[in-house]
Amino acid sequence: MSNSVYTTHDLSIAAFLLMKGETIISVDKNGPRGRYVFEFDNSSGHVEAIAMQFLSSECAVYDSHLRTLRGMLNKP
Repeated sequence: MSNSVYTTHDLSIAAFLLMKGETIISVDKNGPRGRYVFEFDNSSGHVEAIAMQFLSSECAVYDSHLRTLRGMLNKP
């Protein structure tokens, strides 16, 4: 895979990158173990750094709470 492409399986990171104005190249629904694969244009070389910003963003906090709530809903 070329350095000009950033790949992630994480829906939240993909959404964050789109929110930050990054360009999505493709989405593959048949990734390893049935996971989605999102590919972004990384010709600038900065997409990975932007993806890392997700970890300390309010979006990550929101995502964490959303996962917690989903877990509560899925308990018997």
